[in-house]
Amino acid sequence: MRPIGAGETLAVDNHRMLHGRTGFEGERDFVRVLAWFARPLAVHARYEARTPPPRAGSRLDVVLEMLTGVPPARLAAREGVTEAELYAWRTRALAAASSALED
Repeated sequence: MRPIGAGETLAVDNHRMLHGRTGFEGERDFVRVLAWFARPLAVHARYEARTPPPRAGSRLDVVLEMLTGVPPARLAAREGVTEAELYAWRTRALAAASSALED
């Protein structure tokens, strides 16, 4: 595989590629693009085993699962909501936590 050149883009699944990488030197730029799909993409069996089993509970439980690395698409499908709604739950939960810690 050749290096990525100037003006080229590489799109990867962060959970599959970047968390397992080794360090590298030099300058780098990362741009995060959030994409919502009508349904989750297929998951390779090797990665399926790494996903914790679903936990019944509150929206906070779902947010905590998302923060520990469970793919938002999987959580959205399980909970019957959009990924955008999951991110709204996360934003509200973190704002509430931030407010509570400031007191």
